Amino acid sequence: MNLKTIATLANYELRASLRNRWFALYALAFAVLAVALSSLSLSGAGCLALRVLDGPPPA
Repeated sequence: MNLKTIATLANYELRASLRNRWFALYALAFAVLAVALSSLSLSGAGCLALRVLDGPPPA
């Protein structure tokens, strides 16, 4: 296969996947889970703290 054929097939598959609603749903869910996982891992390392769960700041 030459490069032009591969590019044509990749372009077709990309357009088909973007028209598919499930692809958008899975992409959104993956992004939300990735942000949640990174936030939780950073809070466990002490780099990012969730102040909502800690209560009011000390005076």
